[in-house]
Amino acid sequence: MLEARSYQYDTNPRKFYTGYDTPNLKQKKKKNNKPKNKKVNKQAQEIRRKINQRAKENKKRKRNVIMMSIVIASIVIANLFLQSLAQEKIRGINQKKQQIEELNKENAQLRLKLKNNQNLATIQEEATNRLGMKKVEKNELIKVKVKKEDFIEPSTKNIVKWYNI
Repeated sequence: MLEARSYQYDTNPRKFYTGYDTPNLKQKKKKNNKPKNKKVNKQAQEIRRKINQRAKENKKRKRNVIMMSIVIASIVIANLFLQSLAQEKIRGINQKKQQIEELNKENAQLRLKLKNNQNLATIQEEATNRLGMKKVEKNELIKVKVKKEDFIEPSTKNIVKWYNI
């Protein structure tokens, strides 16, 4: 017996008409999934609950592992950044130390040169060689006699104080 909604010969696009009405096939029959034994039902529920609990724990573990790896990666990156900053500062400090050392050497050389130039013999040598000066001889000296009078005349004008005390 053929159903009302089946196709004739399984390949014909026309539906085969049987001539009578069939019961409504759209209504689904309710399946009885309940096990007959209550103990089996409780065991199955317990197994499902354990599986769900393990799945949740696994998700939490995965989430925790991911979060910890992100935290560790960010700490490592921050550490590398801080180390690079520290290296730059150390390099700058070393350059400044080297500059100070060079300036101290130059300062010591200049002090030694100053001591040498303060020597009377060096001054006399520089005057004669570089500037072309000569020592004065006795016949080149001219003596001038000056009266020992005070040439400063006191002012007769009243001096105005420019400050107030």
